[in-house]
Amino acid sequence: TADTPPAGQRFKEWQVVSGGITLENPNEPVTSFLMPANPVEITAVYEDIPAATYTVTVNGSYADTTGAGSYEEGETVTIHAGSRQNYSFDGWTSEDGVTFADASSATTTFVMPGKAVTVSANWKSSGDTPSVPVSPPVTPLYRAGLKFESGLERSLPLTVNMSTGTAVTDLGAQETGEEDLLLTMPSIPNVYTYSLDIPVADLKKDTTERTITVTTNVGSIVIPSNMLTGIPNTDGSKARITIGQGDKSTLPEDVRERIGDRPLINLLLSVDGKQTEWNNPNAPVTVSIPYTPTPEELANPDSIVVWYIDGAGNVVTVTNGRYDSVTGTVTFTVDHFSHYAVAYNRVKFSDVAENAWYHDAVSFMAARGITLGTGDGKFNPNGKLTRGQFLVILMRAYGIEPDENPKDNFADAGNTYYTSYLAMAKRLKIVDGIGNNLFAPDKEITRQEMFVMMYNALKILGQLPQENTGKSLYAFSDASDVASWAKEAVTSFVKAGIIRGHEGKINPKGTSTRAEAAQVIYNLLAK
Repeated sequence: TADTPPAGQRFKEWQVVSGGITLENPNEPVTSFLMPANPVEITAVYEDIPAATYTVTVNGSYADTTGAGSYEEGETVTIHAGSRQNYSFDGWTSEDGVTFADASSATTTFVMPGKAVTVSANWKSSGDTPSVPVSPPVTPLYRAGLKFESGLERSLPLTVNMSTGTAVTDLGAQETGEEDLLLTMPSIPNVYTYSLDIPVADLKKDTTERTITVTTNVGSIVIPSNMLTGIPNTDGSKARITIGQGDKSTLPEDVRERIGDRPLINLLLSVDGKQTEWNNPNAPVTVSIPYTPTPEELANPDSIVVWYIDGAGNVVTVTNGRYDSVTGTVTFTVDHFSHYAVAYNRVKFSDVAENAWYHDAVSFMAARGITLGTGDGKFNPNGKLTRGQFLVILMRAYGIEPDENPKDNFADAGNTYYTSYLAMAKRLKIVDGIGNNLFAPDKEITRQEMFVMMYNALKILGQLPQENTGKSLYAFSDASDVASWAKEAVTSFVKAGIIRGHEGKINPKGTSTRAEAAQVIYNLLAK
Protein backbone atom coordinates (compact mmCIF):
# COMPACT_ATOMS: atom_id res chain seq x y z
CA THR A 1 0.00 0.00 0.00
CA ALA A 2 1.39 3.39 -1.03
CA ASP A 3 1.85 6.17 1.51
CA THR A 4 -0.35 9.26 1.41
CA PRO A 5 0.95 11.43 -1.48
CA PRO A 6 2.78 14.68 -0.66
CA ALA A 7 0.75 17.89 -0.87
CA GLY A 8 -0.11 18.77 -4.47
CA GLN A 9 0.74 15.30 -5.76
CA ARG A 10 -1.02 12.01 -6.43
CA PHE A 11 -0.02 8.37 -6.83
CA LYS A 12 1.12 7.46 -10.38
CA GLU A 13 2.55 3.93 -10.38
CA TRP A 14 4.75 1.35 -8.69
CA GLN A 15 8.33 0.95 -9.90
CA VAL A 16 10.03 -2.43 -9.44
CA VAL A 17 13.62 -1.63 -8.45
CA SER A 18 14.78 -5.21 -7.97
CA GLY A 19 13.46 -8.69 -7.42
CA GLY A 20 12.03 -9.50 -10.85
CA ILE A 21 8.38 -9.57 -9.75
CA THR A 22 5.15 -8.85 -11.63
CA LEU A 23 2.64 -6.62 -9.83
CA GLU A 24 -1.05 -7.44 -10.08
CA ASN A 25 -2.05 -3.77 -10.50
CA PRO A 26 1.07 -1.60 -11.03
CA ASN A 27 -1.01 1.56 -11.50
CA GLU A 28 -3.07 1.22 -8.30
CA PRO A 29 -1.92 2.46 -4.85
CA VAL A 30 -2.89 -0.92 -3.37
CA THR A 31 -1.51 -3.94 -5.20
CA SER A 32 -0.08 -7.41 -4.64
CA PHE A 33 2.51 -9.85 -6.02
CA LEU A 34 3.81 -13.36 -5.49
CA MET A 35 6.82 -13.29 -3.19
CA PRO A 36 9.87 -14.96 -4.77
CA ALA A 37 12.73 -16.58 -2.86
CA ASN A 38 14.81 -13.41 -3.00
CA PRO A 39 14.64 -9.81 -1.71
CA VAL A 40 12.29 -7.41 -3.48
CA GLU A 41 12.40 -3.62 -3.65
CA ILE A 42 9.53 -1.56 -5.05
CA THR A 43 9.01 2.19 -4.98
CA ALA A 44 5.83 4.26 -5.17
CA VAL A 45 6.06 7.01 -7.82
CA TYR A 46 4.04 10.21 -7.44
CA GLU A 47 3.27 13.05 -9.88
CA ASP A 48 2.00 16.61 -9.64
CA ILE A 49 -1.77 17.10 -9.77
CA PRO A 50 -2.57 19.16 -12.90
CA ALA A 51 -4.05 22.59 -12.42
CA ALA A 52 -7.83 22.88 -12.75
CA THR A 53 -9.20 24.29 -15.98
CA TYR A 54 -12.50 25.92 -16.87
CA THR A 55 -14.56 25.92 -20.06
CA VAL A 56 -15.01 28.85 -22.44
CA THR A 57 -18.12 28.68 -24.66
CA VAL A 58 -18.25 31.05 -27.64
CA ASN A 59 -21.68 31.84 -29.13
CA GLY A 60 -22.38 33.74 -32.34
CA SER A 61 -18.93 33.25 -33.86
CA TYR A 62 -18.46 32.56 -37.57
CA ALA A 63 -14.72 31.90 -37.29
CA ASP A 64 -13.21 28.48 -38.04
CA THR A 65 -11.34 28.74 -34.74
CA THR A 66 -13.45 30.48 -32.11
CA GLY A 67 -11.21 30.15 -29.07
CA ALA A 68 -13.66 27.89 -27.24
CA GLY A 69 -11.99 25.31 -25.04
CA SER A 70 -10.60 24.73 -21.56
CA TYR A 71 -8.22 27.15 -19.81
CA GLU A 72 -6.52 27.61 -16.45
CA GLU A 73 -7.45 30.51 -14.17
CA GLY A 74 -5.33 33.56 -15.04
CA GLU A 75 -4.58 32.33 -18.57
CA THR A 76 -5.06 34.80 -21.45
CA VAL A 77 -7.84 33.62 -23.77
CA THR A 78 -8.02 34.80 -27.39
CA ILE A 79 -11.45 34.69 -29.06
CA HIS A 80 -12.46 35.25 -32.68
CA ALA A 81 -15.79 36.36 -34.11
CA GLY A 82 -14.84 35.89 -37.76
CA SER A 83 -16.93 37.62 -40.42
CA ARG A 84 -20.47 37.34 -41.75
CA GLN A 85 -21.76 38.38 -45.15
CA ASN A 86 -24.04 41.46 -45.06
CA TYR A 87 -23.40 41.97 -41.35
CA SER A 88 -20.82 43.86 -39.33
CA PHE A 89 -19.45 42.90 -35.95
CA ASP A 90 -21.20 44.71 -33.08
CA GLY A 91 -19.13 43.76 -30.06
CA TRP A 92 -18.61 41.04 -27.46
CA THR A 93 -20.86 40.56 -24.43
CA SER A 94 -20.92 38.16 -21.49
CA GLU A 95 -23.12 37.66 -18.46
CA ASP A 96 -20.29 35.98 -16.54
CA GLY A 97 -18.29 39.04 -15.55
CA VAL A 98 -15.72 38.76 -18.35
CA THR A 99 -13.58 41.86 -18.93
CA PHE A 100 -12.59 42.09 -22.60
CA ALA A 101 -9.37 43.80 -23.67
CA ASP A 102 -11.38 45.40 -26.51
CA ALA A 103 -15.03 44.36 -26.71
CA SER A 104 -15.45 46.17 -30.04
CA SER A 105 -12.75 44.13 -31.81
CA ALA A 106 -13.73 40.90 -33.63
CA THR A 107 -10.55 39.34 -32.22
CA THR A 108 -9.83 40.14 -28.61
CA THR A 109 -8.62 38.64 -25.35
CA PHE A 110 -9.61 38.33 -21.72
CA VAL A 111 -8.12 36.83 -18.57
CA MET A 112 -9.73 33.53 -17.60
CA PRO A 113 -11.56 33.68 -14.27
CA GLY A 114 -11.88 30.74 -11.90
CA LYS A 115 -15.13 29.49 -13.41
CA ALA A 116 -16.70 28.47 -16.74
CA VAL A 117 -17.82 31.40 -18.90
CA THR A 118 -19.88 32.05 -22.01
CA VAL A 119 -19.09 34.93 -24.38
CA SER A 120 -21.24 36.06 -27.30
CA ALA A 121 -20.38 37.79 -30.58
CA ASN A 122 -23.09 40.23 -31.68
CA TRP A 123 -23.86 41.36 -35.23
CA LYS A 124 -25.81 44.12 -37.01
CA SER A 125 -27.02 44.44 -40.55
CA SER A 126 -24.72 46.31 -42.93
CA GLY A 127 -27.75 47.93 -44.70
CA ASP A 128 -29.58 51.17 -43.90
CA THR A 129 -31.89 49.60 -41.35
CA PRO A 130 -31.33 50.35 -37.67
CA SER A 131 -28.67 48.31 -35.92
CA VAL A 132 -30.13 45.07 -34.55
CA PRO A 133 -28.01 42.39 -32.83
CA VAL A 134 -28.15 39.23 -34.90
CA SER A 135 -27.05 35.74 -33.89
CA PRO A 136 -26.54 32.65 -36.06
CA PRO A 137 -29.40 30.14 -36.31
CA VAL A 138 -29.79 28.43 -32.96
CA THR A 139 -28.51 24.86 -32.79
CA PRO A 140 -29.16 22.82 -29.66
CA LEU A 141 -26.07 23.00 -27.46
CA TYR A 142 -24.28 19.67 -27.18
CA ARG A 143 -21.20 18.97 -25.12
CA ALA A 144 -18.73 16.10 -25.02
CA GLY A 145 -17.75 14.65 -21.67
CA LEU A 146 -14.02 14.48 -20.93
CA LYS A 147 -12.84 12.22 -18.12
CA PHE A 148 -9.26 12.01 -16.88
CA GLU A 149 -7.54 8.93 -15.52
CA SER A 150 -7.38 10.67 -12.13
CA GLY A 151 -11.18 10.99 -12.04
CA LEU A 152 -11.29 14.68 -12.95
CA GLU A 153 -14.15 15.49 -15.33
CA ARG A 154 -14.78 18.36 -17.75
CA SER A 155 -17.01 19.06 -20.72
CA LEU A 156 -16.15 20.40 -24.17
CA PRO A 157 -18.53 22.17 -26.58
CA LEU A 158 -19.46 20.43 -29.83
CA THR A 159 -19.80 22.22 -33.15
CA VAL A 160 -22.74 20.52 -34.87
CA ASN A 161 -23.68 20.87 -38.54
CA MET A 162 -27.10 19.31 -39.04
CA SER A 163 -27.00 19.77 -42.82
CA THR A 164 -23.86 17.61 -43.17
CA GLY A 165 -24.55 15.33 -40.19
CA THR A 166 -21.23 16.11 -38.51
CA ALA A 167 -20.08 17.05 -35.02
CA VAL A 168 -16.62 18.32 -34.02
CA THR A 169 -14.99 19.05 -30.69
CA ASP A 170 -11.57 20.52 -29.97
CA LEU A 171 -9.52 18.91 -27.24
CA GLY A 172 -7.26 21.94 -27.04
CA ALA A 173 -4.16 21.96 -24.85
CA GLN A 174 -5.04 19.80 -21.87
CA GLU A 175 -2.35 19.90 -19.20
CA THR A 176 -2.76 16.28 -18.17
CA GLY A 177 0.76 14.91 -18.00
CA GLU A 178 0.62 11.28 -19.07
CA GLU A 179 -3.00 10.72 -18.04
CA ASP A 180 -5.28 8.62 -20.22
CA LEU A 181 -8.35 10.51 -21.44
CA LEU A 182 -11.89 9.32 -22.20
CA LEU A 183 -13.92 11.59 -24.48
CA THR A 184 -17.59 10.67 -24.78
CA MET A 185 -19.57 12.27 -27.60
CA PRO A 186 -23.35 12.40 -27.11
CA SER A 187 -25.70 10.70 -29.54
CA ILE A 188 -27.13 13.47 -31.74
CA PRO A 189 -30.12 12.92 -34.06
CA ASN A 190 -29.11 12.78 -37.75
CA VAL A 191 -25.40 13.07 -36.92
CA TYR A 192 -23.32 10.11 -38.11
CA THR A 193 -19.80 11.53 -38.32
CA TYR A 194 -17.80 12.65 -35.28
CA SER A 195 -14.41 14.38 -35.24
CA LEU A 196 -11.83 15.26 -32.62
CA ASP A 197 -9.40 18.15 -33.12
CA ILE A 198 -6.17 17.73 -31.19
CA PRO A 199 -2.73 19.39 -31.26
CA VAL A 200 -0.37 17.45 -33.54
CA ALA A 201 2.31 17.61 -30.83
CA ASP A 202 0.10 15.50 -28.55
CA LEU A 203 0.26 12.66 -31.09
CA LYS A 204 4.02 12.78 -31.68
CA LYS A 205 5.23 11.51 -28.32
CA ASP A 206 8.06 9.01 -27.95
CA THR A 207 6.00 6.57 -25.89
CA THR A 208 2.54 4.99 -25.89
CA GLU A 209 1.96 5.55 -22.18
CA ARG A 210 -0.97 7.88 -22.83
CA THR A 211 -4.09 7.05 -24.82
CA ILE A 212 -7.16 9.05 -25.79
CA THR A 213 -10.37 7.05 -26.15
CA VAL A 214 -13.08 8.67 -28.25
CA THR A 215 -16.53 7.11 -27.85
CA THR A 216 -19.46 7.80 -30.19
CA ASN A 217 -22.65 6.00 -31.18
CA VAL A 218 -20.94 5.06 -34.47
CA GLY A 219 -17.93 3.48 -32.76
CA SER A 220 -15.01 4.08 -30.45
CA ILE A 221 -11.33 4.55 -31.19
CA VAL A 222 -8.34 4.36 -28.82
CA ILE A 223 -5.62 6.75 -30.00
CA PRO A 224 -2.02 6.26 -28.77
CA SER A 225 0.18 9.27 -28.04
CA ASN A 226 2.74 8.21 -30.70
CA MET A 227 0.18 7.83 -33.48
CA LEU A 228 1.88 10.42 -35.72
CA THR A 229 5.48 9.87 -34.60
CA GLY A 230 7.70 9.43 -37.65
CA ILE A 231 4.79 9.72 -40.09
CA PRO A 232 5.42 11.90 -43.19
CA ASN A 233 3.15 14.81 -44.13
CA THR A 234 1.97 15.31 -40.56
CA ASP A 235 3.84 18.49 -39.73
CA GLY A 236 1.31 21.05 -38.61
CA SER A 237 -0.51 22.41 -35.62
CA LYS A 238 -3.91 20.70 -35.56
CA ALA A 239 -4.88 17.11 -36.36
CA ARG A 240 -8.47 15.99 -36.88
CA ILE A 241 -9.41 12.33 -36.34
CA THR A 242 -12.80 11.33 -37.72
CA ILE A 243 -14.96 8.25 -37.25
CA GLY A 244 -18.20 8.07 -39.18
CA GLN A 245 -20.64 5.82 -40.97
CA GLY A 246 -19.39 4.74 -44.39
CA ASP A 247 -21.34 5.07 -47.63
CA LYS A 248 -22.21 1.56 -48.82
CA SER A 249 -23.37 2.86 -52.20
CA THR A 250 -19.71 3.40 -53.16
CA LEU A 251 -18.86 -0.30 -52.71
CA PRO A 252 -18.99 -3.04 -55.37
CA GLU A 253 -22.36 -4.81 -55.47
CA ASP A 254 -21.04 -8.18 -54.23
CA VAL A 255 -19.36 -6.51 -51.24
CA ARG A 256 -22.56 -4.58 -50.41
CA GLU A 257 -24.57 -7.80 -50.51
CA ARG A 258 -22.18 -9.65 -48.19
CA ILE A 259 -22.12 -6.78 -45.69
CA GLY A 260 -25.90 -6.42 -45.79
CA ASP A 261 -27.22 -4.22 -42.99
CA ARG A 262 -24.11 -4.65 -40.84
CA PRO A 263 -22.09 -1.54 -39.90
CA LEU A 264 -19.60 0.12 -42.24
CA ILE A 265 -17.37 2.85 -40.79
CA ASN A 266 -14.85 5.26 -42.25
CA LEU A 267 -11.75 6.44 -40.39
CA LEU A 268 -10.02 9.62 -41.56
CA LEU A 269 -7.09 11.82 -40.56
CA SER A 270 -6.50 15.42 -41.61
CA VAL A 271 -3.76 17.83 -40.59
CA ASP A 272 -4.52 21.55 -40.70
CA GLY A 273 -7.56 20.83 -42.87
CA LYS A 274 -5.77 18.61 -45.41
CA GLN A 275 -6.74 14.92 -45.57
CA THR A 276 -3.66 12.84 -44.84
CA GLU A 277 -2.88 9.15 -45.26
CA TRP A 278 -1.96 7.43 -42.02
CA ASN A 279 -0.10 4.13 -41.70
CA ASN A 280 1.91 3.39 -38.56
CA PRO A 281 2.59 -0.25 -37.56
CA ASN A 282 4.36 1.05 -34.44
CA ALA A 283 1.24 2.75 -33.08
CA PRO A 284 -1.92 0.78 -33.95
CA VAL A 285 -5.29 2.13 -32.88
CA THR A 286 -8.05 0.00 -31.37
CA VAL A 287 -11.54 0.36 -32.83
CA SER A 288 -14.84 -0.89 -31.40
CA ILE A 289 -18.13 -0.91 -33.34
CA PRO A 290 -21.46 -1.46 -31.54
CA TYR A 291 -23.10 -4.56 -33.02
CA THR A 292 -26.10 -6.78 -32.29
CA PRO A 293 -25.60 -10.22 -33.88
CA THR A 294 -28.41 -12.22 -35.46
CA PRO A 295 -29.41 -15.45 -33.66
CA GLU A 296 -27.25 -17.48 -36.08
CA GLU A 297 -24.27 -15.17 -35.56
CA LEU A 298 -24.73 -15.26 -31.80
CA ALA A 299 -24.53 -19.05 -31.95
CA ASN A 300 -21.28 -18.79 -33.95
CA PRO A 301 -19.58 -15.61 -32.69
CA ASP A 302 -16.12 -16.66 -33.89
CA SER A 303 -17.42 -16.32 -37.46
CA ILE A 304 -18.14 -12.60 -36.98
CA VAL A 305 -15.23 -10.86 -38.72
CA VAL A 306 -13.97 -7.43 -39.73
CA TRP A 307 -13.15 -6.45 -43.30
CA TYR A 308 -10.80 -3.73 -44.47
CA ILE A 309 -12.07 -2.35 -47.79
CA ASP A 310 -9.51 -0.51 -49.91
CA GLY A 311 -10.11 2.27 -52.41
CA ALA A 312 -10.75 -0.21 -55.23
CA GLY A 313 -13.38 -2.11 -53.24
CA ASN A 314 -11.12 -5.07 -52.49
CA VAL A 315 -11.78 -6.88 -49.22
CA VAL A 316 -9.09 -8.00 -46.75
CA THR A 317 -9.97 -9.69 -43.46
CA VAL A 318 -8.59 -8.03 -40.32
CA THR A 319 -7.42 -11.15 -38.51
CA ASN A 320 -7.59 -9.70 -34.99
CA GLY A 321 -11.24 -8.59 -35.30
CA ARG A 322 -13.69 -10.37 -33.01
CA TYR A 323 -17.08 -9.95 -31.35
CA ASP A 324 -17.09 -9.19 -27.61
CA SER A 325 -20.35 -10.35 -26.05
CA VAL A 326 -19.64 -8.48 -22.80
CA THR A 327 -19.41 -5.04 -24.44
CA GLY A 328 -21.68 -5.81 -27.40
CA THR A 329 -19.04 -4.58 -29.83
CA VAL A 330 -16.83 -5.86 -32.62
CA THR A 331 -13.27 -4.85 -31.70
CA PHE A 332 -10.10 -4.78 -33.79
CA THR A 333 -6.75 -3.00 -34.11
CA VAL A 334 -5.47 -1.33 -37.27
CA ASP A 335 -2.38 0.58 -38.34
CA HIS A 336 -3.98 2.48 -41.24
CA PHE A 337 -7.24 4.36 -41.80
CA SER A 338 -9.84 3.37 -44.38
CA HIS A 339 -13.30 1.77 -44.57
CA TYR A 340 -13.97 -1.13 -42.19
CA ALA A 341 -17.06 -3.32 -42.08
CA VAL A 342 -18.53 -6.00 -39.85
CA ALA A 343 -19.17 -9.24 -41.78
CA TYR A 344 -20.08 -12.89 -41.18
CA ASN A 345 -18.10 -15.75 -42.70
CA ARG A 346 -18.92 -19.16 -41.27
CA VAL A 347 -16.71 -21.99 -42.53
CA LYS A 348 -17.64 -25.57 -41.61
CA PHE A 349 -15.62 -28.78 -42.00
CA SER A 350 -17.14 -32.25 -42.04
CA ASP A 351 -14.40 -33.65 -39.77
CA VAL A 352 -14.64 -30.92 -37.09
CA ALA A 353 -17.48 -31.77 -34.71
CA GLU A 354 -19.17 -28.90 -32.88
CA ASN A 355 -18.30 -30.47 -29.52
CA ALA A 356 -14.62 -30.99 -30.39
CA TRP A 357 -12.19 -29.19 -28.06
CA TYR A 358 -10.66 -27.41 -31.05
CA HIS A 359 -13.93 -26.48 -32.81
CA ASP A 360 -13.96 -22.80 -31.81
CA ALA A 361 -10.29 -22.37 -32.68
CA VAL A 362 -10.66 -23.93 -36.13
CA SER A 363 -13.83 -21.92 -36.85
CA PHE A 364 -12.11 -18.69 -35.81
CA MET A 365 -9.03 -19.34 -37.94
CA ALA A 366 -10.96 -20.50 -41.01
CA ALA A 367 -13.39 -17.56 -40.91
CA ARG A 368 -10.40 -15.20 -41.16
CA GLY A 369 -8.54 -17.16 -43.83
CA ILE A 370 -5.66 -17.79 -41.44
CA THR A 371 -5.78 -21.52 -42.09
CA LEU A 372 -7.64 -23.40 -44.79
CA GLY A 373 -8.98 -26.92 -45.15
CA THR A 374 -7.24 -29.81 -46.85
CA GLY A 375 -9.89 -30.31 -49.54
CA ASP A 376 -13.27 -32.03 -49.87
CA GLY A 377 -14.67 -29.96 -47.01
CA LYS A 378 -12.22 -31.42 -44.48
CA PHE A 379 -9.75 -29.84 -42.06
CA ASN A 380 -7.79 -32.96 -41.02
CA PRO A 381 -7.41 -31.84 -37.37
CA ASN A 382 -5.13 -34.75 -36.42
CA GLY A 383 -2.83 -34.26 -39.38
CA LYS A 384 0.76 -33.30 -38.64
CA LEU A 385 1.97 -29.81 -39.41
CA THR A 386 5.23 -28.88 -41.11
CA ARG A 387 7.50 -25.99 -40.16
CA GLY A 388 6.64 -24.13 -43.36
CA GLN A 389 2.90 -24.61 -42.90
CA PHE A 390 2.95 -23.33 -39.33
CA LEU A 391 5.05 -20.29 -40.21
CA VAL A 392 2.54 -19.25 -42.88
CA ILE A 393 -0.37 -19.69 -40.44
CA LEU A 394 1.42 -17.65 -37.78
CA MET A 395 2.26 -14.78 -40.12
CA ARG A 396 -1.27 -14.67 -41.55
CA ALA A 397 -2.70 -14.61 -38.02
CA TYR A 398 -0.75 -11.46 -37.16
CA GLY A 399 -1.00 -9.73 -40.52
CA ILE A 400 2.72 -10.03 -41.34
CA GLU A 401 2.95 -9.62 -45.10
CA PRO A 402 5.24 -11.91 -47.15
CA ASP A 403 8.30 -10.54 -48.94
CA GLU A 404 7.34 -10.86 -52.61
CA ASN A 405 10.75 -9.67 -53.88
CA PRO A 406 13.26 -11.11 -51.41
CA LYS A 407 16.94 -10.32 -51.62
CA ASP A 408 17.80 -13.08 -49.16
CA ASN A 409 16.14 -16.37 -48.29
CA PHE A 410 16.89 -19.85 -47.01
CA ALA A 411 18.57 -22.18 -49.48
CA ASP A 412 15.68 -24.66 -49.22
CA ALA A 413 12.89 -22.05 -49.50
CA GLY A 414 12.03 -23.31 -52.99
CA ASN A 415 9.35 -21.65 -55.11
CA THR A 416 6.05 -22.48 -53.45
CA TYR A 417 3.32 -21.03 -51.21
CA TYR A 418 5.65 -20.50 -48.23
CA THR A 419 8.67 -19.09 -50.10
CA SER A 420 7.93 -15.38 -49.67
CA TYR A 421 6.79 -15.93 -46.07
CA LEU A 422 10.14 -17.58 -45.25
CA ALA A 423 11.99 -14.60 -46.71
CA MET A 424 10.10 -12.12 -44.54
CA ALA A 425 10.45 -14.31 -41.44
CA LYS A 426 14.19 -14.49 -42.00
CA ARG A 427 14.46 -10.74 -42.54
CA LEU A 428 12.51 -10.02 -39.35
CA LYS A 429 14.44 -12.72 -37.44
CA ILE A 430 11.30 -14.62 -36.54
CA VAL A 431 13.26 -17.73 -37.50
CA ASP A 432 16.97 -18.53 -37.75
CA GLY A 433 16.73 -21.89 -39.48
CA ILE A 434 18.51 -25.11 -38.55
CA GLY A 435 22.00 -24.10 -39.72
CA ASN A 436 23.84 -23.81 -43.03
CA ASN A 437 21.15 -21.37 -44.26
CA LEU A 438 18.54 -24.15 -44.18
CA PHE A 439 15.04 -24.00 -42.70
CA ALA A 440 13.67 -27.51 -43.34
CA PRO A 441 10.18 -26.22 -44.22
CA ASP A 442 8.76 -29.68 -44.94
CA LYS A 443 9.90 -31.21 -41.64
CA GLU A 444 7.16 -31.82 -39.05
CA ILE A 445 7.24 -29.05 -36.45
CA THR A 446 7.78 -29.79 -32.78
CA ARG A 447 5.86 -28.02 -30.06
CA GLN A 448 8.90 -26.15 -28.78
CA GLU A 449 9.79 -25.00 -32.32
CA MET A 450 6.24 -23.72 -32.64
CA PHE A 451 6.47 -21.82 -29.34
CA VAL A 452 9.78 -20.20 -30.32
CA MET A 453 8.42 -18.96 -33.66
CA MET A 454 5.36 -17.52 -31.91
CA TYR A 455 7.45 -15.88 -29.21
CA ASN A 456 9.84 -14.27 -31.71
CA ALA A 457 6.96 -12.92 -33.82
CA LEU A 458 5.12 -11.45 -30.84
CA LYS A 459 8.32 -9.95 -29.43
CA ILE A 460 8.97 -8.16 -32.73
CA LEU A 461 5.36 -6.92 -32.83
CA GLY A 462 5.46 -5.81 -29.20
CA GLN A 463 2.52 -8.09 -28.39
CA LEU A 464 3.94 -10.59 -25.92
CA PRO A 465 1.19 -11.58 -23.44
CA GLN A 466 1.51 -10.57 -19.79
CA GLU A 467 3.20 -13.15 -17.60
CA ASN A 468 0.75 -12.84 -14.73
CA THR A 469 -0.47 -16.35 -13.88
CA GLY A 470 2.27 -17.13 -11.37
CA LYS A 471 2.80 -20.53 -13.04
CA SER A 472 6.27 -22.03 -13.31
CA LEU A 473 7.87 -24.07 -16.06
CA TYR A 474 9.12 -26.49 -13.42
CA ALA A 475 5.59 -27.36 -12.41
CA PHE A 476 5.64 -29.67 -15.44
CA SER A 477 7.34 -33.05 -15.02
CA ASP A 478 9.14 -32.84 -18.39
CA ALA A 479 10.48 -29.29 -17.97
CA SER A 480 14.03 -30.62 -18.33
CA ASP A 481 13.20 -31.80 -21.86
CA VAL A 482 12.83 -28.20 -23.07
CA ALA A 483 15.87 -27.28 -25.18
CA SER A 484 18.02 -24.38 -23.98
CA TRP A 485 17.21 -22.37 -27.13
CA ALA A 486 13.47 -22.74 -26.43
CA LYS A 487 13.45 -22.16 -22.67
CA GLU A 488 12.86 -18.39 -22.80
CA ALA A 489 9.83 -18.76 -25.08
CA VAL A 490 8.31 -21.73 -23.27
CA THR A 491 8.80 -20.14 -19.84
CA SER A 492 7.11 -16.94 -21.00
CA PHE A 493 4.10 -18.76 -22.45
CA VAL A 494 3.72 -20.91 -19.33
CA LYS A 495 3.66 -17.80 -17.14
CA ALA A 496 1.15 -16.16 -19.51
CA GLY A 497 -1.14 -19.18 -19.45
CA ILE A 498 -0.74 -19.88 -23.17
CA ILE A 499 0.85 -23.27 -22.51
CA ARG A 500 -1.35 -25.36 -20.24
CA GLY A 501 0.14 -28.78 -20.92
CA HIS A 502 -1.56 -32.17 -20.70
CA GLU A 503 -1.41 -34.53 -17.73
CA GLY A 504 1.32 -32.41 -16.16
CA LYS A 505 3.55 -32.41 -19.24
CA ILE A 506 4.50 -29.93 -21.97
CA ASN A 507 5.77 -32.53 -24.46
CA PRO A 508 8.20 -30.02 -26.05
CA LYS A 509 9.74 -32.49 -28.51
CA GLY A 510 6.42 -33.93 -29.67
CA THR A 511 5.11 -32.94 -33.09
CA SER A 512 2.09 -30.70 -33.36
CA THR A 513 -1.21 -31.44 -35.07
CA ARG A 514 -3.20 -28.97 -37.13
CA ALA A 515 -5.81 -28.74 -34.36
CA GLU A 516 -3.18 -28.07 -31.68
CA ALA A 517 -1.59 -25.31 -33.74
CA ALA A 518 -4.97 -23.68 -34.36
CA GLN A 519 -5.80 -23.81 -30.65
CA VAL A 520 -2.55 -22.28 -29.42
CA ILE A 521 -2.76 -19.35 -31.86
CA TYR A 522 -6.44 -18.92 -31.00
CA ASN A 523 -5.48 -18.72 -27.31
CA LEU A 524 -3.01 -15.94 -28.12
CA LEU A 525 -5.38 -13.95 -30.30
CA ALA A 526 -8.04 -14.19 -27.60
CA LYS A 527 -5.71 -12.63 -24.98
